Amino acid sequence: MKTVKSPNKIVVLDDNNQNLKLISDVLEDVGYDVSLCLTSYQLLDYLEEELPDIIILDVMVPDINGFEVCKRIKENERLKDLPIIFLSAKTETVDIVYGLEIGGVDYITKPFRPIELIARIKTHLEIKTIRDELKEKNKELIALNEQLEEYAIKDTLTKLYNRRMILAKFDEEISRCKRNKEVFSIILLDIDHFKNINDNYGHNFGDEVLTVFANVLTSSKRLQDLVARWGGEEFLLILPETDIKGALIVADRIRQQVSECEYLSSDGVIHITATFGVAEFNQEDSSEKIIKKADYALYFGKNHGRNQVNEYEKIKDQ
Repeated sequence: MKTVKSPNKIVVLDDNNQNLKLISDVLEDVGYDVSLCLTSYQLLDYLEEELPDIIILDVMVPDINGFEVCKRIKENERLKDLPIIFLSAKTETVDIVYGLEIGGVDYITKPFRPIELIARIKTHLEIKTIRDELKEKNKELIALNEQLEEYAIKDTLTKLYNRRMILAKFDEEISRCKRNKEVFSIILLDIDHFKNINDNYGHNFGDEVLTVFANVLTSSKRLQDLVARWGGEEFLLILPETDIKGALIVADRIRQQVSECEYLSSDGVIHITATFGVAEFNQEDSSEKIIKKADYALYFGKNHGRNQVNEYEKIKDQ
């Protein structure tokens, strides 16, 4: 089914009824949808509700002259790109130049030739169409670029930071803490028996578990904390300005919230647990070193019953 294109909308400002009728007759004869305004305030009220394709302005209007109306339109974010054609008895070069300088796309002097008015309107409508299409393409490109930027820094499944991005954040946090002699901690956690979840319920359900798990982490963390999918079913949190005592509190709170979360599987509701390794940064640590500490604490917990939080310094010699 063919879509019937609506006629272009043109609004005309002129304080003379005879002029308005003449312009209206000319434009309607070639199929334009024409609205007429006798005062500038009437036009400005119209523009609050409507968005025409072209505005035709007389200059010598008693309440607000056409030049001033043009300025107001160009200051309005919603209206500023609308083409404005001046149609005026002011024929001095200085007036024509001024009208173009303040934002008019054209200036036609009275008395006007209908064929010329129609030709110029047609030209500016074609330019507007091209410009509008370019604006839409530009919006699409901006959206695509934002999407690509998100892909570069976020895990596509969980929407958390990916490994590359969290490592960059790691380096920033280490530099800041070394510079200011401050402390931070990290939490490395792993979903318990995740392979069994995939094997028993399928990878789609496994993905659902990862997504919900990521949402639990996001809602459980503090505003300043950074969270990432480290890989597979492992996740990493950076806790700025947090010593080991505070980090252990955060980790255990997350552990409890994870264990309370319900997942609806083909066998009914199931619960999952996670194991946590926690380490505090000291001034000699690199990102690799502190991650190894947390990883050691994590796998200590994996080997000693799971669903627990362990601090590296307390179990490092075990």
